[in-house]
Amino acid sequence: LATAFLLGLAGCDKEESESLRIGDDSFNNIENGVWTAYYPNTNQTSITIYGGVKPYTVSSNSDILKVNMDKLSDAFNYETLGVGDAEVTITDAKGESVGLKVKIDYRSDKMKIVKLDAYVKGDKMTVAAQKELKEKALASIPVKAGGGYQFIYTKDQGGIVYVYPDKYGEKYKEGTFTRSSLAVGNSSYRKYEIKLDGMERTYIVQRYYPSKTRSVAMVPYGFYEDLLDQFTDDYPEVESVYTMQVVSAVF
Repeated sequence: LATAFLLGLAGCDKEESESLRIGDDSFNNIENGVWTAYYPNTNQTSITIYGGVKPYTVSSNSDILKVNMDKLSDAFNYETLGVGDAEVTITDAKGESVGLKVKIDYRSDKMKIVKLDAYVKGDKMTVAAQKELKEKALASIPVKAGGGYQFIYTKDQGGIVYVYPDKYGEKYKEGTFTRSSLAVGNSSYRKYEIKLDGMERTYIVQRYYPSKTRSVAMVPYGFYEDLLDQFTDDYPEVESVYTMQVVSAVF
């Protein structure tokens, strides 16, 4: 019994001697002592506190980051209210404190395009007309293979889009976008509506199946754009025409 009691005390000492720290580096996007958070924040809204002695208190030095301990005893809740730099401070029951620098940035979707494709259907069209229309459809795509898009969420479901015509990460054009969902039967697809160079484009994110096969092991996704209305005046016999921009990386 005495041995068990002593082991229990040792366990308590070990628990209380653990250093006070905030969050998990890999899970909470903490690198070199800086936590990167996003605005608007629509996903995780709490960060775990480790070590020290409960109860904890939490504070923020900036109006762009709101924090509290209202829900859990070992995690603080946060809400981002803007972009910029801030710092969170945790203090435990013994008066020990630890701080964490915070960089708040806009959320973004970064997509690199590796392949362009187009599909034309018109049973009454000549082969030459179909080929010509396919070439025009491909030419209408604002990026080349190797280019891409960065969707920056300056608001909850939209914001600024950088369009890289030639190579992702280099020279870009700036436009705006909104993101929503498109319901088709029992399925739902992500939809990006883009305004760029005075034009409006609608991209639907769908799986890309190369022509002549639908049995590839890893099916990539791409931006589907319906161009039928754009070409029916010049090609009245066309029944369907669309492009697909195949996405290889979302990071």
